[in-house]
Amino acid sequence: MKLYKMIQPDFIPKVNIDEYHYELPKDRIAEYPLEDRSASKLLYADVKTKKITHHKFYELAELLRSDTLLVMNTTKVIPARIFLKKPTGGIIELLLVEPANFNLNEIAVNKVSKNSDPQIALLSKGESCWLCIVGGKRVKEKMLLKENYGDDFTITAEILSRRENEAIVKFRWLPDNITFSEMLLKTGKVPLPPYINRDVRLEDKKWYQTVYAKADGSVAAPTAGFHFTDEILNQLKNKNIITENIVLHVGPGTFTPIDVDDVFRHEMHSERISISLDSINNIIKYLRNNETKGLIAVGTTTLRTLESLYWIGCKILFNIYNENDIFTLNQWDSYEIEAKYELPDSLESLKSIINFLTEKNQTEITAKTSLFIIPGYKFKIVNGLITNYHLPKSTLILLVAAFTGKELWREIYSSALNNNYRFLSYGDSSLITNY
Repeated sequence: MKLYKMIQPDFIPKVNIDEYHYELPKDRIAEYPLEDRSASKLLYADVKTKKITHHKFYELAELLRSDTLLVMNTTKVIPARIFLKKPTGGIIELLLVEPANFNLNEIAVNKVSKNSDPQIALLSKGESCWLCIVGGKRVKEKMLLKENYGDDFTITAEILSRRENEAIVKFRWLPDNITFSEMLLKTGKVPLPPYINRDVRLEDKKWYQTVYAKADGSVAAPTAGFHFTDEILNQLKNKNIITENIVLHVGPGTFTPIDVDDVFRHEMHSERISISLDSINNIIKYLRNNETKGLIAVGTTTLRTLESLYWIGCKILFNIYNENDIFTLNQWDSYEIEAKYELPDSLESLKSIINFLTEKNQTEITAKTSLFIIPGYKFKIVNGLITNYHLPKSTLILLVAAFTGKELWREIYSSALNNNYRFLSYGDSSLITNY
């Protein structure tokens, strides 16, 4: 599909980012989580009735119908901040973004391969190559960064290529019989969001993680899941509420501000997603058997993954792909497909993915998505969302506004502010349904 640079096509909604601003007092930004995750406040908003009520997160099972399907992102945050020294002694921070090739100019931003799978790269021994964000001055190509951790542990990082604040970095470590993941556990720090203005604490390794995290690879957490506890998961199970898992590895692009008035000019970040054949089949089974579907995404990352699946299925059905980019979705692809084709229902689209993977003898779909959900987007699979409260004029605010409608998102945020809710990653939660 095309990447539009200059002229905005009619099928892409016109959105002025200034209309999605609100005043967020600094004292509303949660610096720490609550001691009891499930004690967070939970605002419940019904899109159809516009009714807003206030609860605690531990009441979630009571608020959901027994025929609900909850889909969760089981990605796991890695200690992705590494601090090394230049030859002159200056400290440089490297923030891991994703496994990479050896040359920054050769990176195909949306190309998916086994080599770019964080879970595979984290098992590397001796050396590993990553795309990193560089924090520090005068870091040049071919420079060697180094740090010794005691007498028996050393890391070196060679800057292979550099562009603005990004670099391709080859890491080597001794002893070389341990994995990159084990090395990070010894040396890396938790990548807290930039709006949390404090030093990382040891407790953040537990706090900045969901209780159901499994798949290593994120450098930012799917924070909507922070409020779940084992007890809540058991309550959901006892009420016959179904849960399914997907994986979207959250990158630092989730914090990238929209710095243009016209949202069309914003370049949406790309993130890696994966979902098993069994999970897709279970979602199909659920959609087929439930006329009043209550499919709720736990977090914006899960929502983007599920909606991306629909559009990838459309690409297969309409034969608008090639073998090199089949599992990619550019930020405006969904809007173009909707404008040019008669769309299938969600079942038909998901079945096309099942058929494709079965023919390829594959057990999961892996893709990269830049799907940009803005007001005017029409949701195809998800009709419920659990999410925290997001920064003004952000891509996530636009997603919430797309889901609720232009007026209701403001009412939700005003109500949360008026009722002393805590905002952003370590803050309180909301449940929004549209069924």
